[in-house]
Amino acid sequence: MTRAGVTVPGRASVVAENERLLGLLVGQGFGNRTIATILQVSEKSVEGRLGRMFARAGYRSRTELMTAMQDPGFSG
Repeated sequence: MTRAGVTVPGRASVVAENERLLGLLVGQGFGNRTIATILQVSEKSVEGRLGRMFARAGYRSRTELMTAMQDPGFSG
């Protein structure tokens, strides 16, 4: 990833790990409010992150996300 045209080393891996954690929390059955509390972010941030994950990967639900995460080749 870049910021103002400058590559930020390791940022892509941090984003991927954060999305993986978010997916795991969803998989544990936690709702957005609980996930927000755990991650110390707003509930709207969780909604936005999930929405972007779903849109980018073509998921329409938490169930589809969890099914995809069961695949050993899952990359988010």
